[in-house]
Amino acid sequence: MKLYLYSPGNLIGIALACIGPALLLAGVVDRGWWMISAAAYGAGWAAGALFFPNAVVEQTVEMSFEELPRFLGKLLEQHGSRIPSESFERIQSIHSSLEQALPRFQELFERSGTPGQQWMIFRQVVLSYLPETLNNYLRLPAPYAATHKVGGTGKTPRALLAEQLEVMDTELQRVVQTLFESDANQMLLNSRFLESKFGKAIDFAG
Repeated sequence: MKLYLYSPGNLIGIALACIGPALLLAGVVDRGWWMISAAAYGAGWAAGALFFPNAVVEQTVEMSFEELPRFLGKLLEQHGSRIPSESFERIQSIHSSLEQALPRFQELFERSGTPGQQWMIFRQVVLSYLPETLNNYLRLPAPYAATHKVGGTGKTPRALLAEQLEVMDTELQRVVQTLFESDANQMLLNSRFLESKFGKAIDFAG
């Protein structure tokens, strides 16, 4: 939500929307001032998107399971050319983890009416943490981001981006492992049962 409120399109739109009340107070218009404000806001939002294309705006509406990976894919498509290769690969890995986990989230939702806490972790990363991290990076010129050391850390913004995405990627991989760990353990138990029942060398093909 914060990314949307402070996005260039929203800020410019709000500023231009003040034209409607100003004209009303000045006596220039009587009725329809709100239509002027609405049109002005739309023009401002469009201008922000046109003149500030590097801003990554968080998706603020609720998303279905299928819409979340599409949102991430669109983000990569729009800004991938400005994302360093090592960070781009991390985002691709996040996308892969999301697609692996989606069937299980859907299954949990159909079974219990909620996709579980792990879904909220994915949702926060994709809709909040990841766009905000990219937004901070994309505000910087590429040469500056690749060479300037930040805050006495000895690390460039490019290196910090890679580290932050690694944290997100690693956490989502851990979530995926947790989601399917019980199934993997069940397979192991079933394997031991079959071995005890029939022996390891049994030929099921007859």
